[in-house]
Amino acid sequence: MEIHFPEEIIVDILIRLHVSSLLRFKCASKFWKTLISDQYFKAKHYNYAKNNKKILITGLIPGTGTGTETDISYYCSSLSSSQPLQNLCCPSNHKPCDYMILCCCDGLALLWCPRGDHLLWNPSTNESVQLPNHETRSLFGSTYELGYDSISDDYKILMVEHMSNGPERPTKILALKSGSWRKNGNHPRGFRNKIIPCKNSLPFVRGAFHWLSRDSLLKYIMISFNISNEVYGEISLPEEICNISNVNYVRCVVFEGMLCAYCNGREGGLNTFKLW
Repeated sequence: MEIHFPEEIIVDILIRLHVSSLLRFKCASKFWKTLISDQYFKAKHYNYAKNNKKILITGLIPGTGTGTETDISYYCSSLSSSQPLQNLCCPSNHKPCDYMILCCCDGLALLWCPRGDHLLWNPSTNESVQLPNHETRSLFGSTYELGYDSISDDYKILMVEHMSNGPERPTKILALKSGSWRKNGNHPRGFRNKIIPCKNSLPFVRGAFHWLSRDSLLKYIMISFNISNEVYGEISLPEEICNISNVNYVRCVVFEGMLCAYCNGREGGLNTFKLW
């Protein structure tokens, strides 16, 4: 006697499984392969997985071979349960691994190694793609961020160089479908980017990257860059953020899906922290 489950029940079961299990189950039958490959199913699986947020953790391991190289190990931890740390495999074809995590988006991680290479890695499947190299003229480093363009159904990477002087603040963008970097035009007003290497990201909210800059009066302002139409925008910050005296730092971040700015400094002899 055969038992047939309605498709909606099968879908409700499968969306709870790990990606590695789904990849194996695609071999079970043509029906399952078609179902798991369907965009609607992928969207449901992703939306379910978002409720079980996880973080990627890197650990430094002293090199065991010759030289002074240091390997990096990767771990995954759930924020919603007491599950133990999961030791992740090194990205395929990149051993020993010395890639550091720059940013993440939709379960994908952008990695960087001291040699200057960049790698896009899916920890769930351990699949990875080495990104094309590009020239940079900045001696002060660059900041990268990964985002998803829902209009073109493509992932894009934005690179902003840290320049200490000069009117230009070069930015480049890489669309994965095109596979090549191209330079964007400067912001029309030529702001000075206030980005600290290795400490700041470019928060991606509602289809746009964001970072802090300063205008000709050295007043803080937030710059946005739309990932779809590649148009710059400006977001004014409140006076409490812009005009704080003896400021130590000003940052923009994503907090629970919302774009925020915060600063730390001293006012009236007291340490202050302001969030907007």
